[in-house]
Amino acid sequence: NDTYLIFDDYHSLENSAAIDGIIAYLLENMPKRLHIIICSRTGPSFPLTQLKSKDELFELTTDFFRFTKEEIQALFTAVFNIKLNPEQIDWLHEHSEGWPAFIRLVLHSYEIIPSKQHGSFFALIQENYKKIAEDIFNYFAFEIFKNETKENQNFLIDCSLFDYLNPDVCRVITGKNDSQKILDDLARRNAF
Repeated sequence: NDTYLIFDDYHSLENSAAIDGIIAYLLENMPKRLHIIICSRTGPSFPLTQLKSKDELFELTTDFFRFTKEEIQALFTAVFNIKLNPEQIDWLHEHSEGWPAFIRLVLHSYEIIPSKQHGSFFALIQENYKKIAEDIFNYFAFEIFKNETKENQNFLIDCSLFDYLNPDVCRVITGKNDSQKILDDLARRNAF
């Protein structure tokens, strides 16, 4: 039988060289019917080149998990039997950037609204956007931000007024010459 060994939240190991070494050894020497699944916000620090060259690696990156406009429409149709118009889909896609957690919070806000009149649904969602944004902030604060180093937390706070973080602007705001390095590290680890 095939056996699956699953490592969830691998990023929580914080670059453990010992564990990375064990997994790398296992990948090189494992039997054919063993399959390893690593779920992580960051890529593992051990090399995957050999697996890629043999076409023995299946990788799902963050872009795979973002909803398209069509998928957002399908979700609302399937869950609430509501067909959103193109402007509403555009609004949701723009504000969520396709992230399922945001869309789920939107759906959750609808579940707690007593009136389920389809015509007023989207207006209520837009009215409740501030509450939804609070939920997103709380998710970010407790799931991501609190796990960052103090240096990265200060960096993010200093740059928090910007929708997009540009290394040059961050360097001017924070006075840190390594802004590009910090941003690259945050991006590499999928901190956002």
